[in-house]
Amino acid sequence: MSDIDYSEKDFEKYIVNLLVAKSGYIQGNNNDYNPQKALLPQTFISFIKETQPDNWTCLCDKFDSEKEAEEKLIEELLTSRKNQGTLDLFRKGFVFRSIQFDTVYWKPENTLNPETINLYKKNIFTVINQLIGDAGKSVHTPIPDIVLFINGIPVVVLEAKSPFLEKGNNESIGKKDAFEQLRRYMNARDESLGEGAPRLFYSNFFTGILNRYNAY
Repeated sequence: MSDIDYSEKDFEKYIVNLLVAKSGYIQGNNNDYNPQKALLPQTFISFIKETQPDNWTCLCDKFDSEKEAEEKLIEELLTSRKNQGTLDLFRKGFVFRSIQFDTVYWKPENTLNPETINLYKKNIFTVINQLIGDAGKSVHTPIPDIVLFINGIPVVVLEAKSPFLEKGNNESIGKKDAFEQLRRYMNARDESLGEGAPRLFYSNFFTGILNRYNAY
């Protein structure tokens, strides 16, 4: 392993550890991630069961098994994400089988209502380092450095470059490399190549490059 590779991996590890230690994130892994759905399905289901138990019980009553209810709810989440867009999905949630499901609880403006505070604290923030995406028809498997999820839904994709990579005339090399990587992950360079994992970006709020001492 080269010094540059080691530095980049060390940089990624530092960011992940910081999120876990200081910001309440859970470190997930690729076993939790469904690359075809671009989702952490069981994380979302856990969030629903914990925050909306009555709605969950009502939904289960409409199916033959809890497993079927889980599968159908995830299918509806993906459909709603595509049709509504991420911001609307987070703001309004979605309705399935005449039941309202919330996808996130925003931080309350004050502490007057203990219930809203409790619901906010039950949001599940997850970070995965070196996420293995859906290769699709590509010969290259997309592996973003850091992906952040809220309740199992990916919202941030980050590409990290070593803070020691850019020196002298190479001031922009890390940023350029990361930009091309992100375009490839999005399948934005040439759609005919099918080289990315665009589903990962369907619900993405923010795509960034961490490079040297800056973020782009």
